[in-house]
Order: sequence, then structure tokens, then C-alpha cells
Amino acid sequence: FIVSKPTFYGIGYSPWSYQARWALSWHGIDYNYQEYLPMLGQVKLRAYLRQRGHATVPAMVAGNDKLRDSFEIAKWAEQNGNGADLKTSTVEVGQWNQVAESMKRLGRIRFANAIRHDAVALKASMPPPLDKMPGASQAAKVGVQYILSTYPIETTLEEIENKTATHLATVEAALEKQSFLLGEPSYADIAIASSLQFIDPTTNHYIPMPSAGRKHWRCNALCTKFP
Repeated sequence: FIVSKPTFYGIGYSPWSYQARWALSWHGIDYNYQEYLPMLGQVKLRAYLRQRGHATVPAMVAGNDKLRDSFEIAKWAEQNGNGADLKTSTVEVGQWNQVAESMKRLGRIRFANAIRHDAVALKASMPPPLDKMPGASQAAKVGVQYILSTYPIETTLEEIENKTATHLATVEAALEKQSFLLGEPSYADIAIASSLQFIDPTTNHYIPMPSAGRKHWRCNALCTKFP
């Protein structure tokens, strides 16, 4: 029983954020949404989550529950909402979620490498009102460098694409004779679907994103290999 509406903190065009929001929607969970402002919102987010270390989004505060990633939020929604079970507690969904997380991490690194030399796209990647502030491009570049520091520096674009292709081949094989990864709708489908935004982003009608950076989200080589 939910006493008051949860508050969800996210970034509108982040695959991790809308992955969690899809799960909330599936289970009919009503919530307040708050757009997270990178860097500027860090102190407040830590306070909301009652944690000392670096906080990331998506995150959600639901009464005494402090949820710190997409999968935690999806599991909470399954326990507290309505609708068909998305099987978040199963081993199979856990395994597919790991595949999806790897795909998104690889995609984020590829995107960061592509965008770091594009000043217009860097500025556009900052959410309002940060995109209008002096030095917005430089601030975004700092964020990009942080992302790149979390992955081995010797990793090449070819290696990233090869690892992602392996994941996509696994997904393709699982869907060869069925429409859903587990034979019926589950959180596995939501997790993998969100990852595809780093391969071939959908239109702004479904997931709005800065147009200046859209070309850097798309991976032409993988789109050709997996039409």
C-alpha cells in the first residue's frame, strides 16, 4: 500500500531512466518526476537518498524505500503495483538485465568518444537551464571525460562494436522463434529495448533527445549488421 506518490529522479533521454519508467507504467504506479541536473543536483540527490557517496539516476524515493537503479525500481514496482508479473525476481530476467547493462555501458562509452570533439552536441547534451550557461560545452566535456575514465583506455571502437554485436546476436537468437525473450512479456524485453537506443535511436515522438547529438547515438556499423 503506497501512502504517498513516490518521487522519481532521472534524465529524460537516458535509457536507464525510461527503462525504469516503463516498468512503473506497466504496473500502474503514479509518481512525481523530477529531472536531475548533472553536477548541480548531486548534493540534493544524496540527501534524498540519504547516502554519502556519489549518487546516480535513475533513483526513486518511495516512503522509507530508497531505490538507486533501474532494476531496483522495477522490482519495487512489481511488489507494489498492478498488472502482469514482469518476472524481475527470476534468474532469467537477471541474466538478460546484465546483458542489457553491458550493452548500455558499451553504448555510453562509444557515444562519449564520439561526442567529445563536437562542441555543439556537447552543449546540447546538457539539460536546461545548464545548456544556456556560459561554459556549458566545457562542463559537458568534463562529464564525458569522467565516463571515459570508468572504462579501460585501451578499449577501441572496434572492440566495443564487437562486444555489442555479440550481445545483439544473443538477443537475435533468443527471438528467432518467439516475440518475447522469455516467450511472454517480461522486464527482460524492457531492459533490452532500452539498450537499442544506443544502436538506432527512436524518434523524438517517443523519446525526445537533443537533435545535435542524435547522430552520435546511432551506430551505423551495427545497424547495417543487424537491420
